[in-house]
Amino acid sequence: MPKKIPLFTADQLSCFAKEIKEAGSTDLLMLQKEALTQNGESTMIASYKDMEEYKQKYLTGVYESLRPYYSTVVPYVFWSFLYDALVKSGVKPI
Repeated sequence: MPKKIPLFTADQLSCFAKEIKEAGSTDLLMLQKEALTQNGESTMIASYKDMEEYKQKYLTGVYESLRPYYSTVVPYVFWSFLYDALVKSGVKPI
């Protein structure tokens, strides 16, 4: 779970919405971000012991300021906070 839940910026929410649209769904985006893994027909939540490596790979650009808040070995947990903020904000994919 993040150290504390960040206040996501409008740019972060818009970018995330755009990424979801481009990926085709939230689950497909989570597969791209390696927060979910696919094993045959099963989709599972991924875990990573090296949080710094994950942050350097996926918390870049507009998301870079979120690095201090990322403190989980389960990336899906982190991205779910951003997804919840996106839903509550009403921002629609571009």
